[in-house]
Amino acid sequence: MMNQRVFTGTLADLPRRVAEHEVQAPALVMVGEVVTFREKLV
Repeated sequence: MMNQRVFTGTLADLPRRVAEHEVQAPALVMVGEVVTFREKLV
């Protein structure tokens, strides 16, 4: 099974979060209200 990490924030702090958590490709960025559905699906 693949590892999955989830980070939630704003577009303004995205570069800092990527650097802080050493995010590498492949990565998926979701923007907007759809992000709130994650909590309902987990």
